[in-house]
Amino acid sequence: SDQHQALREKYHMIHVKTSQKETNLSQALEDAQHDLHHTKQALERQKENLQKLEENNEKDIIALQNDWKKKREAANELFESQKEEIQLAHREKVSTLKKQQKALKQTLKSRNDELALALSNLESTKKKLKTLEGSLQEQQVQLKQ
Repeated sequence: SDQHQALREKYHMIHVKTSQKETNLSQALEDAQHDLHHTKQALERQKENLQKLEENNEKDIIALQNDWKKKREAANELFESQKEEIQLAHREKVSTLKKQQKALKQTLKSRNDELALALSNLESTKKKLKTLEGSLQEQQVQLKQ
């Protein structure tokens, strides 16, 4: 009977310890499931935040691309307008230079004509002087006689 009592107490102690271990394991499992649930929720929130960041990045990239396109178009338009202004100024300069060249040619032609007329007058005067000189020499010869 003492042996039975000892076995019962031993059995009871084993049962209490086993029951306590089961309770502890059960509580640990419940805690682990609770932690897992919270971890899953946190991961879901992080996933959502990451998706939002990716969407915002896509929007930012598109906005930057559009901004770059607009700036490139504006730069091209500015270049084209300045190119046209430069070409127009060049054409005006060329036109002005041609007009100046034409005026200078006309002035040169007029001066050449004036010089040719003056030379012709000089030749004519020279001939007249020679004729007069010849007449004077004849008169001198006649006067000496």
